[in-house]
Amino acid sequence: MQPLLDLLGRNAEFFVARGNGRADILIFSLALALLPPLILWAAVSLTGLLSRRVAATLYLLMVGVLAAAIMLGLLNESQLPTGAQIALGLSVGCAAALAYRLTVGARSLLSVLIPAPAVFLAFFLLFSDVAELVGPTPDIEGLAASGERDAPVLVIVFDELPVATLMTASGEIDARNYPNFGRLADTSTWYPEATALADQTDEAIPAILTGLEPDAASNPTSGDYPRNLFTLFAGSYPLNVWESATRLCPPSLCEERSEDPLGTRLQTLAADLKLVSEHLLLPKSITAELAPINQAFFGFQGAIGTRRTRDPDEERLDSLLEGFRRTKSDPSLNFIHFDVPHIPWHILPDGRRCQSQTWESLKWTDPDSVWIDDDEIVRQGLGLHLLQAGYADKLLGQVIDSLERQGVWDDAAVVVVSDHGAAFVPAEPRRSLSEANAGATMRVPFFVKAPGQKAGEISGRQVRAVDVVPTIAELVGLDLPFEVDGVPADTVEPSAEVSAYSEAQGGYQTFDRSQLEAARARLTGLKQEILGPEGSLKRVFELGPRPDLIGADVRGLAFGGRQGSFQLVGPDAYADLDPRQDSPCQVVAELSGVEEGAPLAVSVNGRVAATSHAYTATTGARQTFAVVDPQLFRKGDNEIELWRIAGGKADTQLGPIAAG
Repeated sequence: MQPLLDLLGRNAEFFVARGNGRADILIFSLALALLPPLILWAAVSLTGLLSRRVAATLYLLMVGVLAAAIMLGLLNESQLPTGAQIALGLSVGCAAALAYRLTVGARSLLSVLIPAPAVFLAFFLLFSDVAELVGPTPDIEGLAASGERDAPVLVIVFDELPVATLMTASGEIDARNYPNFGRLADTSTWYPEATALADQTDEAIPAILTGLEPDAASNPTSGDYPRNLFTLFAGSYPLNVWESATRLCPPSLCEERSEDPLGTRLQTLAADLKLVSEHLLLPKSITAELAPINQAFFGFQGAIGTRRTRDPDEERLDSLLEGFRRTKSDPSLNFIHFDVPHIPWHILPDGRRCQSQTWESLKWTDPDSVWIDDDEIVRQGLGLHLLQAGYADKLLGQVIDSLERQGVWDDAAVVVVSDHGAAFVPAEPRRSLSEANAGATMRVPFFVKAPGQKAGEISGRQVRAVDVVPTIAELVGLDLPFEVDGVPADTVEPSAEVSAYSEAQGGYQTFDRSQLEAARARLTGLKQEILGPEGSLKRVFELGPRPDLIGADVRGLAFGGRQGSFQLVGPDAYADLDPRQDSPCQVVAELSGVEEGAPLAVSVNGRVAATSHAYTATTGARQTFAVVDPQLFRKGDNEIELWRIAGGKADTQLGPIAAG
């Protein structure tokens, strides 16, 4: 109990990002503190009614199990082999049970520790970072900002979107694949040299919304950041706010919104915390097989092969646009934080969701989010990211279309940014800052459309995330009643270096701007390699060593007996399909008897649908992965097969791999 409460107490953003309020936290913490001892007491008491000897044995067993669990938690970070950790934990458990049975001192010690759960709970609720979330809600009012009020304001934040994703190798906006970002660039000022100030959402978003440099000691809530974009406008503008991972708009100004009922929130909270507890208690060699807990704030253990519901971003967008319609004649502040194109990458550009595997099943990054050292897998990951960025473009287009229909787009002040980017470099972190990836992680989209602006511009000013608030205030003529670290975008002075905060790297990291440009250029170059000379997102479905085989009848190329075996991850994703609702677009398989690097073909219903290779996942397991055009799947059940590729283009043969 204590290790879990200690971890959560130091990471209150876990609850903030998932929308768990005071009631959720109190129910969870009370259940954690009271239910286990009550269940153990009831089990011993009921057993005692049948046999006191059996009840005493059960009690000793519980003492041993709890002692073993504590010891395993202490050994979690040790370098001891897994077997040694388990053996030592069991030994301590047996010794503790024996000591309790034979010595008065051990029994007295356990009696003294009885209040411990209550003490841990009190410290968690009253003195940890969570105390702010369960204590009285501060009554934060709007600030007395003076100025004109004649233009609606719209701020859109995308998540984990590097600006290189939206660019061509020549440095222009990729309007072919992301036409709505192209539309935005045509009527706004684009700052391609813009940088994020943190590589984690809970520190990056407050910098955008407050104009202050990241502060890792603060929670992303209005209690720690009472002076922000929302309180600035609340005194004079109606607020239409849809936050995702933060709660900077005070409850007194923005209604509490949750996308799930209480029962669902508690159920997902319990599932995620079960996985967190396993990571805390079990040896690293075992937890490597589990879903990671540092890739997102919630939904760590996503269901594999399940039919998914409507995307939450679409629901937030509908509400945002409805709020815009309600305030059409009354200029308002409108804010939305989209979760895309952040992992998991499972949404196609048209909004269809891939009914296939979860990101966790791929095991492409280690617990520290470092990519495996495999160029082709990193290319596959970037391909999926590019497809999901197409969906982000679709959401942006829906906003622009709606505001144009309402006749308010031309008059609106609009800022579109991303909290941070993502990197695609083998053996480098996907997000944590490094020299090799900083240009992809820190360089983000930054578009500013002034009221009445109709012509696009490109500015070389080196704006930062903290410049958003002062820029918006200048656009609408509001005087800032509080100090910020940023300045209006059109007044930013040049700088040779830029710094950003990375908790994983231990604080602020400083980079030369030439380093950022080199890393960004690598990403745009890799993107162009994937999309080919014509620059089409359709080329993502042709990734792999032999795209020329796609569409070939496997029976005409088959040879020899079956060698090796495979087992599909989430096979139900390809069964009983309804093409109107289901869109599988990925195939993941565990392999046995297939050497690393072997070129492979994936067939769907007898025809090659993709080519890939065998790779070793972060868990040590042999896997293969392929992106598949969803149009290749048929209604009903689909047959997925794997094949070894032999020979060249002139003499290709496919060797069957047995289904395990």
